[in-house]
Amino acid sequence: MHLIKDARDAHIFLYQDGKLRFGASLDSEGQRNVIYSMPRPNGMTYTVALTRQAIIVEDLRKHPLFVNAPSEWNGSITGIR
Repeated sequence: MHLIKDARDAHIFLYQDGKLRFGASLDSEGQRNVIYSMPRPNGMTYTVALTRQAIIVEDLRKHPLFVNAPSEWNGSITGIR
């Protein structure tokens, strides 16, 4: 949460044996280990795990990985491995 200014939440997923598993989370109100959303098979989290490349999305509504994301999702997101 301290790495990115104004971060609202952070989620950690563990990638092992071709599957992502929830590891931990923290939101800006201090709530821990609540899953906001499970990774989508063609979404950012799986893409980062499979390609081993970081992804920085400045606007969720304009990025191809989030075309079918819920309409209430907005802002920016970073995925690192």
